[in-house]
Amino acid sequence: MISGIQKLSIYDPATGTTVQLNHISTGSTFKIKDVLTEEDGKGGTVYAGDDSEAKIVSFDTAGFSQLETWMNNGTPINFVAYGLEDNILWYENTTMDVNELRRTIRQA
Repeated sequence: MISGIQKLSIYDPATGTTVQLNHISTGSTFKIKDVLTEEDGKGGTVYAGDDSEAKIVSFDTAGFSQLETWMNNGTPINFVAYGLEDNILWYENTTMDVNELRRTIRQA
């Protein structure tokens, strides 16, 4: 698990459109669930990918509509996440789910 992400750039490699998120929650995570391997023709094992999950909580509101558009259209995106100790360079097309958390403040 990788945590400590501080900034995130999500972009559409087909158009070059980028959404920059600068206020990332410390609860954001990147997990590699399973490493997938296959047997090659010589009986050896080769890397065939992995099952990964990134959960990013951002306090930025700018760019949210673009992220929703990409999600609704199933647009393949790439991303780069920056942290003090770890970085993620995700250059394989993937899709995303976007949720907006809204808080209501009620007065007594």
